[in-house]
Amino acid sequence: MTTLLRIAVDARPLSIPLTGIGRYTEELLRRLLATPHHWFLYSDRPLLSELPMPDNVQLRIGHQRQRLMATLYPQWAYPRWGAQDQIDVFWSPRHHLPLALSPGVRTVVTLHDLVGFLAPETMTAMGRRLETWLTPRSIRKADAVIVDARSTLGDLDEVLGYGADKASVIPLAATAPVQGVEHLPRPLPEAYFLFVGTLEPRKNLLRLLQAFSTQAHRMPSVQLVLVGAGGWGGQNLEQRLCRLAIEDRVLLVGRLDEASLHGYYRHAMALVLPSLYEGFGLPLLEAMQYGVPVITSNCSSMPEVAGAGGLLVDPRDVSNIAAAMVELATDDVLRQRLGAAALAQAAGFSWDEAAIQTLAVLENTGRRVPVDPGKQGQREDESRSGTTSPRYSLSVMV
Repeated sequence: MTTLLRIAVDARPLSIPLTGIGRYTEELLRRLLATPHHWFLYSDRPLLSELPMPDNVQLRIGHQRQRLMATLYPQWAYPRWGAQDQIDVFWSPRHHLPLALSPGVRTVVTLHDLVGFLAPETMTAMGRRLETWLTPRSIRKADAVIVDARSTLGDLDEVLGYGADKASVIPLAATAPVQGVEHLPRPLPEAYFLFVGTLEPRKNLLRLLQAFSTQAHRMPSVQLVLVGAGGWGGQNLEQRLCRLAIEDRVLLVGRLDEASLHGYYRHAMALVLPSLYEGFGLPLLEAMQYGVPVITSNCSSMPEVAGAGGLLVDPRDVSNIAAAMVELATDDVLRQRLGAAALAQAAGFSWDEAAIQTLAVLENTGRRVPVDPGKQGQREDESRSGTTSPRYSLSVMV
């Protein structure tokens, strides 16, 4: 029998247009909320994601709009809400825990990367300060830690010197394509390399553009398509394209809806993601599930995610990136071989399995909750009334 837990989740990643952490949070909650535990979703603002909300789910929503308050608000609001809801476990899917939670509340935090420590130059000054202050304290406070990749597990010991002993590696997966739907906002190029990600310094876009420009003459029918919302860093891509004289070879698409994005993945010659650092790199799997090979960096998590499904490059070596692009564009046999390997590699990652493993961490952490005397009678009543449940399987709620 499994005692039902009262689990609160920091749902802020679902209150903004979905990024990697938002997608992670949504995919897991679609499965976790189908279990009979009592779930409490906390956010500083209304959620944009349309998650199903069965009877065992409650929302607590604030009304903050300022960016700084988005980080500070949970530090005082979530402990108060948690006390009112008598939660057993608090899970943050985004690096930071409310540090003032009641002592009896067990905590789980997901750490997606250590970019604030390993690639600080790719963050804004404010983002870097918040990350390097809150993340170490959250890892120390947490009863359990979840990381996406083995490389991050190693970074915990190397960078922070603690946390790895209570961490579990639970890989992410590709979002399933929309079956039978392919909506494209514009005609696709006949042949193209695809980049997907926020347009910010960590993604190494300027070196990617330089690499493409040096060898564009050897790939006359190939274009480069950049998909993603504008980030930060003052990267004027249009101006850079003109300087490199490739403005007619590069297509800036911006943010796409899910159906359109998968259409771009499906028809790409290859995905190019030469990031300086990635905690996981979801676009790799999203492309590989279509048998699309990848060109990605030989550092952090990217080699373990790409596996044999692509070519690894030194992200700081423009000529290395360019050579890989030419090789894939001009060698049909290589492209087909890597595409088959990419398909097989992507099949090894599953959101269902990630949800099962995440639930196990939450339940195992919750079972160690010291029972609060004020809740003892409630627990006994639950046991007598049958609100404990046998083991259950997870299913996606739509």
